[in-house]
Amino acid sequence: MTEHPLIAMRGVVKRYPGVVALRDVSLSVEAGEVMALVGENGAGKSTLLKILAGAARADEGVIEISGEIAQIHSPRESQANGIAVIYQELNLANDLSVAENIYVGREPKTRFGTVDFRAMRTGSAGLLASLGISISPDAIVGDLNIALRQMVEIAKALLVRARVVVMDEPTSSLTEEEVETLLSLVRQAQRERGQRDLRVPPHARDLRDRRPNHRDA
Repeated sequence: MTEHPLIAMRGVVKRYPGVVALRDVSLSVEAGEVMALVGENGAGKSTLLKILAGAARADEGVIEISGEIAQIHSPRESQANGIAVIYQELNLANDLSVAENIYVGREPKTRFGTVDFRAMRTGSAGLLASLGISISPDAIVGDLNIALRQMVEIAKALLVRARVVVMDEPTSSLTEEEVETLLSLVRQAQRERGQRDLRVPPHARDLRDRRPNHRDA
């Protein structure tokens, strides 16, 4: 039996008024692989990932998940296919706690139908500990630095058992020390959970298993 890549994008074309952003682009990600997609500004990297995330629609081309054609026309459909995207502008509520952000939209309930904050704190603490992240579940996200906020986003993705975590330029606003912390976390998540990670970095790092160069479409 032939093994299919976890994700394959084939013949993707995306047009905007007056410009072709993507022209016959193909990309595949294998199970358990860390990939860094690199290229010049304007080459279409973020557009390609927006299509995978369901935030933009391709004019032509197909997306396959484990060999099966997937219809991804919205972020909800992307998430239903096990894809989690972490954008440069993090999707966190700064005035809520780490636990509340991790469980937002998926809050556990008590037998009385109210939010079970104790279960949220316990679940968040276990998840963070499994990733080696030293953050209190009760910490307010707005008090954390950018690197720690990104780690909260990663924890959110792992809570919903995402099969692929896409990070759009995750190191662009980090210090060198914060970059190393983030990359160590990605590798640990890969080892512990078999997580797949597709990144669009501002610069290539030794973390990647493969580094395709996406040239101007």
